[in-house]
Amino acid sequence: MLDIVVRTDGVYDIFCGLCILDIIRLKVISDMRLANFYDFDTINYHNQFIRFYAYLLIVNGIVKIHYDYYLVTSIYGIESVLFFNEVLNYSLSNRGIINSIFSMFLCTYLILN
Repeated sequence: MLDIVVRTDGVYDIFCGLCILDIIRLKVISDMRLANFYDFDTINYHNQFIRFYAYLLIVNGIVKIHYDYYLVTSIYGIESVLFFNEVLNYSLSNRGIINSIFSMFLCTYLILN
């Protein structure tokens, strides 16, 4: 059951990464994913950050679809630490905080499982 959740999250990450790169032209999805960050206008100004964030999403999605236990657990752990660091630096919105909690929950659950 958990592997379905992780793989679905991986497909969603790849889909969002492709939308951010404008390979799939759904501006709503890319804006929704970039809405995790407070300073949305500044992020749009720095196109290189957006591209690297999209590449990171695609790589994370591929790892999640592959579903190697140790890699997926470490991906969720690193993701939660990075999101939490952004929370401490006041650069994540409430939506980003929810993503951080989701990543922490999945990482903890995978470690305890």
